[in-house]
Amino acid sequence: MLKNYFDVDENTEISSFLKNLDDKKNGHYVILKGEESFVDIRTIALKAHLVNEKLKNLKKPLSTCIKCSEEDKFNQLVESGDRVIKIGKEKFYSFLDALNHILKNNNSFLKDKLSNTRRNEIFAINLNDKISDAKNLFIKKRVNLLPVVDEQLNILGELRPMDLLVSDLYITDSKKSDYYNENYDKPKLNLPVENLINKKPISLEVNLTYKDAIKKMIEKKLTSIIITNKDKLYTIISYKDIFRFALTSMIEDKYNIEYSGISDLFEDDFDLIQDLVDSTIKKIVKVSNYNHLKVAFKSHGNTEGGHKRKFSVNIVLSEGNSIIHVVKEIVGGTSDELSNDKIKQNWNTPLLVQDALKVLFRRVIEEKKKNKD
Repeated sequence: MLKNYFDVDENTEISSFLKNLDDKKNGHYVILKGEESFVDIRTIALKAHLVNEKLKNLKKPLSTCIKCSEEDKFNQLVESGDRVIKIGKEKFYSFLDALNHILKNNNSFLKDKLSNTRRNEIFAINLNDKISDAKNLFIKKRVNLLPVVDEQLNILGELRPMDLLVSDLYITDSKKSDYYNENYDKPKLNLPVENLINKKPISLEVNLTYKDAIKKMIEKKLTSIIITNKDKLYTIISYKDIFRFALTSMIEDKYNIEYSGISDLFEDDFDLIQDLVDSTIKKIVKVSNYNHLKVAFKSHGNTEGGHKRKFSVNIVLSEGNSIIHVVKEIVGGTSDELSNDKIKQNWNTPLLVQDALKVLFRRVIEEKKKNKD
């Protein structure tokens, strides 16, 4: 468990709290007295306005999951969007506990290389950027890590929100702190980030795995970590990214899909149908025990030399001896014919498969309600 501070009163001033905070660098949150609310250290670093502001102005209610299974704790933490939830008297479950849970589950994605990571928009800073610019990026882009790079994307350092609190530049006894008081001139915020950055950032190369990344994040108590390719910035992975990968993997590990007769489909049609089938089975496994889906296409009659193709889709959902069966007849045609046909929706293969999948999901829900009654 990550160390928490249980004896902090919500009326404590930020200046007093910071002076007594033992772990400014690796602390992520503080549990307030009463254990019903907490303050995120990131929030203090980015949203506090006055040094004599009280913690209660920044507090958030603690989500609770008392006497829950490990799976329930994980899901509750993810749903809360916070870094910590309450699981009992003086017992808390943090994002680091959730990362450990993912490791223990040994999900299939853990063996994947970090190079498989989808590269979303990355925000980075240069040595000469102002601290105020970095602070605005943290707030507006909701990131927990800003790599410091040169023009060739070489990593020169990193900056995290907590670094704003660790530095002696920002810890003061003054009631008119030029850091917290927004109505006061901010000469320190105009300094370059070079004054604050960690010049020995923690990073991993793309040839390593998600398992390696999670282990490093747990070891160093990190919310995000830099991924490099030959020592150049490649992407950033956060604990929330890991949560998303894990949830997808947990669901995919629970079901399997079989296709047959796909040679009768246009390639573009099959790509769309796969997406529809995937999204449907993921919804089904969340609400039922069904875990096996067969989707079979079969041609009817002679289609050679003609543009019309008559075939049927046969969908079978099963779990043990429980089976739900949906059959739909389909007439397909070329895109040119479709564009001139007044009833082109009747020839839209993915749309008709989607209709069949909706019927399937509706039957799953109806069966669930019937079993409850």
